[in-house]
Amino acid sequence: MIAVVLLWGFNFVIMKSAIREIPPSLFMTLRFAAGSLLMLFILRLRTGRLALPGRDIWHLLILGIIGNTLYQSMFLRGLNYTSAANGSLILTAAPIIVGLLGTLLGIERMRFGLVLAMLLGFGGVLVVFLPSGTGALSSLSFRGDLLVVGAMFSWAVYTLGVRRYAPKSEPIYLTTWTIVAGAFCLVLLNGSSIFHADWSAYSTGAWLGLLYSVVGSLAIAYLLWNMSVQRVGGVRTTIYVSLVPLVAALSAWMLLDEAIALYHMLGGSLIIASVWLARRS
Repeated sequence: MIAVVLLWGFNFVIMKSAIREIPPSLFMTLRFAAGSLLMLFILRLRTGRLALPGRDIWHLLILGIIGNTLYQSMFLRGLNYTSAANGSLILTAAPIIVGLLGTLLGIERMRFGLVLAMLLGFGGVLVVFLPSGTGALSSLSFRGDLLVVGAMFSWAVYTLGVRRYAPKSEPIYLTTWTIVAGAFCLVLLNGSSIFHADWSAYSTGAWLGLLYSVVGSLAIAYLLWNMSVQRVGGVRTTIYVSLVPLVAALSAWMLLDEAIALYHMLGGSLIIASVWLARRS
C-alpha cells in the first residue's frame, strides 16, 4: 500500500498536467484501452492462458463498471474543473464511507481504533490543505467538487465489492477483468473522442504522463490495491488513501517548487499517525 500511495500521490500532479493538453474523455479512453491490453498481456504471461474467471465473471464485470467506468469518468472530469489538491482531499473521505457502508452491510468490522484512525487521517489532510490557497474549500469549483464526491462513492462501493464478492479470486484475474470491463464501457462512451483528437498538438510530456497513468497508477497500483483488500480488508486498505494528499503535496514541492510550511509537517504527522493506528487496530 505504500507503493500504491506513492504511485497515486505523484499521479495527481502528473495527470493534472496531462489533461491540460489531452481532453479528459480521450485521456480516459487511451488510458484504459492501453491498460486493459497491458493487463491481458501480464495475465497471459503469468498464467499461460486468458480464460475467464468462471462463475465470478459477472461480479467482476459489475465491479469493473463501478470501479473503473463510473469512478474514472467522474474523477477525471472533476479533476479538470478543480485542483489536484482539492481532488485528493475529497477522496480521503473514502475510508469513512467504506467503514460506514461496510458495517451496515456486514462486510467490515469497525473497531474504535479504526474509527479514531479515520478521523485522524481526515483531520491531517484538512490541516495540510485548508491553509493553502489552492486547497481551500472556498475556492473549489462546485461542479468539480460534486464529480469527485461521486467518484469517491463509486470507489468505496468497488472496494467493498472486491471484499465481498471476489475473496477467492486471484488478484491478477480480479484486476485484469475489472479493468477490461471498465475499458470496454469507457470506449463505448468516449471512443468517438479518438476521431476528433488533434494528435500533433500533444507534447512529449503529456504522452509520458499518459504512460505513467497506464503502467504505474492503473496496472500496478490496482493490482496491489486488490491484493491488499483481499488480505487485510477494505477499511484498513483505504485508510492509506489519507497518505495520498501528503505525497501529492510533496510531489508538488519537488516538481512544481511549491513551498512546504509548518502546517504541512503537522498534518503529515497526523496522517502518518492514523496509518500507524489503523495497522495496530
